[in-house]
Amino acid sequence: MNSQLPQPTTYDEFYLRYRLHIGDLTREAKEEMARRGELPGPAPLGYLNHRTGKVETTVIPDPEMAPLVREAFLMAAQGGYSLRQLLAELNRKGLRSRNGKPLQVSGLWYLLTNPFYAGYVRYKGKTFSGVHEPLVGGADFNLVQNRLAGRRKLESASLQLKVLPGCEKGRVMND
Repeated sequence: MNSQLPQPTTYDEFYLRYRLHIGDLTREAKEEMARRGELPGPAPLGYLNHRTGKVETTVIPDPEMAPLVREAFLMAAQGGYSLRQLLAELNRKGLRSRNGKPLQVSGLWYLLTNPFYAGYVRYKGKTFSGVHEPLVGGADFNLVQNRLAGRRKLESASLQLKVLPGCEKGRVMND
């Protein structure tokens, strides 16, 4: 513990400092895992956590969901689908969340923007090269990101068109 702090006088103070210290150690350990290319949390959809020892785990492709995740990226890279159309097709083929329910649009967006699928680990805003097997190539992942970025620009442009010229900032025209 930090020696500059006064010694705790009550059990509650001691326990609070202990919990804060354990939290700091946990955050440091998770960041170190990410630096080594290991996932510091549960495996995303399409992967499984696989215990290799008493404490050690690795991440391996899920034999059921990994092919559907790959297909999601290929379909998104080809284009011609809205997110809702892509989602409907993938749900029809059996893509399910961890709890067995069909994915929602937000879940598909998270899946398509997660660099873990291209072989990277993102933790606290930093990206590290992963040690797991990627489900999608870097070129396909980047193409999907560019397509999704284009969608965001189109969506924001359509919202900007509805703002009346000369009106107060933030006033939107009624359709």
